[in-house]
Amino acid sequence: MGLLSSNFLRDVAIGAGEAYLDKRKTARDNIVEFQTRAIKMKEELEKKYQESYDERKKVAEDFKYVATQVGESYLPQLNSFMNQGGELQQFNNMDATAVKNVLDADRYKEKQDEFLPTLAEQNKLKAEDLNKQLQDRLGIFDNTASVFTKDIVTKGMQGIRADVGTIDAEKIDSRVSVGKGIQTSTQPTISDINKSKTTYDNTKTVTKDSLGNETITNSATTDMIDSKKEQFKLAAQISGASFNDDLLLNAAVSSIGNPTYSDDVTAIYNQSLSILDSEYTTAKENNDTSQMAAVINQLNLLGFTTKANELNTDLTNYQKEQGEKADTAQEEIVEQTTTTDIPGTKVVQKGKGVTIETEQYISPEQKDANSKVEVTEDFIKQVMEKNDVDRNRAIEILQMYGYTQFPDKPKSKGLPFSPGNR
Repeated sequence: MGLLSSNFLRDVAIGAGEAYLDKRKTARDNIVEFQTRAIKMKEELEKKYQESYDERKKVAEDFKYVATQVGESYLPQLNSFMNQGGELQQFNNMDATAVKNVLDADRYKEKQDEFLPTLAEQNKLKAEDLNKQLQDRLGIFDNTASVFTKDIVTKGMQGIRADVGTIDAEKIDSRVSVGKGIQTSTQPTISDINKSKTTYDNTKTVTKDSLGNETITNSATTDMIDSKKEQFKLAAQISGASFNDDLLLNAAVSSIGNPTYSDDVTAIYNQSLSILDSEYTTAKENNDTSQMAAVINQLNLLGFTTKANELNTDLTNYQKEQGEKADTAQEEIVEQTTTTDIPGTKVVQKGKGVTIETEQYISPEQKDANSKVEVTEDFIKQVMEKNDVDRNRAIEILQMYGYTQFPDKPKSKGLPFSPGNR
């Protein structure tokens, strides 16, 4: 076999050089393509992490909420419940008492590890696992390098890793601070009810005339209890609950002067606020200003004046935005109030003297709205009957509430043939 010709060797050298350049060009092109794929890969894995993080964060928030409801004494049972695979959604429609009943099961009484730190650790491990998946996938491209392209691939991957970065784990706060929780509402005993009845009766003054006929006079406290009782009754109607008069009276007597008193009646009363707030929002979404005004009126009747004033301002602004008359809803509110709430007065002790005031606080806005209402004789009669006063005093009471438009006093008719009646 002879030696290879010089021409053959030259051709081989040229061919090898071209192949070398082609491989390096291909490597560069592949790096550009792989960079796009790598960034997309990172985005997909990051999305997976975010979904798992959002779920765990929601669980942590729900856990803390339930913990504040049941209190610190039930925190160990709640940890046990969650560590055993419990679902917090189970408690969605339960009050604190019902949740405690679930956690009182024997299998939850054995003390276990705290749940939130475990949840935070799971979140951290999830990020680490996805980062490993990302690096494993990036490493696949490292293995494509040859002796001709190793330097290009190595430098290219360094740039890609810098651009892609890592999936950073967001922190889940594992701290939980709870107090005593919501105290279980109490059902009054027969003794409690009888005591409340006696207290209520003692707020009244009973006098007898010479013939032994009794006259019962309500005190300011009596009127206050009656008003509170009616508020509780209205709240029950709004919430769809039903309480007899004894339970309503007991709640009214017990809650006056004791804002922390709690029973089933007061719980429903507080619930009615959120119900009405939701009804107002729905009415606003439906552009039903009449219903919005009705909700405000009910809030006033229930004594939630701060919320009523807030929504009344919102309604006025909303009407202006809709091009309606700003006082339309106010008139509706007043109209409803005058048919369901008869003005009255109460005696208030101030120092050594006493003053006569309206039964409930009347805001300047309410007085202004009342001033636009034409008072009827029938309404005056209702005020007379409620307060046991004559017509003139009834008008004075109405004036305390801001009413100004009164009918002329009816003229008494004389005999058919007396002068001036022919």
